[in-house]
Amino acid sequence: MEFHYTVLTTKTIDEAIASIEQNLKENKFGVLWQLNLTETFRKKA
Repeated sequence: MEFHYTVLTTKTIDEAIASIEQNLKENKFGVLWQLNLTETFRKKA
């Protein structure tokens, strides 16, 4: 079973993330972890 959900937006990536986090909080959910590839790669270099 696969699940795919796409929403198009004119928001910047930072605005979109902030919006998602705010909506999650309003619905009593939260973000437990974020993957930051740029930071991960910097640590490995």
